[in-house]
Amino acid sequence: QEYSEYVHSKIHISDTPRPIRCVVDYGNGMASTFAHILKDPRCHLEIKELFPTLDGTFPNRGSDPNQKKNQHAIVSELKNSDYDFGVSFDGDADRVAFFSADGQYINCSIIGAMIAKHILLQYQNHSTEEIIFVDNVFTSRIYPQTVQRYGGHCVKSRVGHAFVKETMRAHNAMFSCENSGHFYFRDNFFADSGVLCFMQIVSLFSKALNEGHTFIDMSREFMVYYQTEE
Repeated sequence: QEYSEYVHSKIHISDTPRPIRCVVDYGNGMASTFAHILKDPRCHLEIKELFPTLDGTFPNRGSDPNQKKNQHAIVSELKNSDYDFGVSFDGDADRVAFFSADGQYINCSIIGAMIAKHILLQYQNHSTEEIIFVDNVFTSRIYPQTVQRYGGHCVKSRVGHAFVKETMRAHNAMFSCENSGHFYFRDNFFADSGVLCFMQIVSLFSKALNEGHTFIDMSREFMVYYQTEE
């Protein structure tokens, strides 16, 4: 319960004209232990669960949700039903992958750019500090370009979560993302969190839904370059 309140304290999800319809692929991993957070009425979510039973042998798919071979179930569910978007977690729930309503995989740098824009629009009129973000050589150019466009500054890190966290702390960076599906937040102790990233995207989509936009509409500004798999 305390962790649920902690997560909800970090985001604001707007009231929506209808529930947000989302496929959540837990992949038999630890994300299923957070299911009560996602089912909280404050999220306005209507969830179709895939593989919610904890099983460390991962009988239904491999752990990494950003690899195409592990996306068949969620893509099929999205293509054959009426949902707004989908999300898939890795085994220990620190990595996450997102999909549009038609099952299109949305590269992590696009998700990172989306969140970076949101953060910068929040801070640009309320802070005189330089707002630092972190990227690395695997991150698509759209991420640092978005940071720069909205008034922030990117610092380069070596690839890998240990190095990203070290770089973030050294520069007091606000946010970072990696192509692997790790998303790091300063106000989460510079640590990565799949559930916090998902809730941030739910928050952004709740606003988009109120404006009559789809998940792919919300992503389109950042879909500039060819995207590779993890």
